[in-house]
Amino acid sequence: MTPRPRARGDGFESADVLRELSTAPDGRLSFHDLADRCAIPRRSRPEFRRFLKTLVRDGVLRPARGRAYRIGRRRSAPDEHAVEGVVRRHANGFGFLIREEDEDLFLPPREMRDVLDGDTVRAIPSPGRYGRVAGKVTAIVRRGRTSIVGQYQRIGAREQVMPEPGMFDEPIDLVPGAVQPRNGEIVEVEIRD
Repeated sequence: MTPRPRARGDGFESADVLRELSTAPDGRLSFHDLADRCAIPRRSRPEFRRFLKTLVRDGVLRPARGRAYRIGRRRSAPDEHAVEGVVRRHANGFGFLIREEDEDLFLPPREMRDVLDGDTVRAIPSPGRYGRVAGKVTAIVRRGRTSIVGQYQRIGAREQVMPEPGMFDEPIDLVPGAVQPRNGEIVEVEIRD
């Protein structure tokens, strides 16, 4: 295989990357194999890795198993298959998106990070574990509540409110100096996105 010249100037060409991936066995290449095929010198590889990350973020590439890359698929419009519903949060961190006409979507804890009980969200259904339909939250359409009640905690310079576990299972950071309660007091805070 003859090394191909890099892109003009100090940049990289996505066309070179796509050409190498399209001719690769199984359609995937590890970072080092891709850099070798594109004749990227070792000193330029950190910059090349950042370039590949931007291609992944733009959807041109997608990560593959074994720290490799594949050509990205053009996805359908994100809202094409999205559904909306109200979230019911479980004390263990997961939740369900309640839909009126169809089966509820299971929302794993990683999808519940910023979602509160009663919020209306937009999610894309996807196959889940054990035959369930899971959801990937794409947007919070409307908050179910405008405030939260919890216990105020001051930890160093950080101010937090620890809400009831069924409502939200992580401390909520406050704007420093926004309230002046004593440590341990029950407070009501306004939710702002």
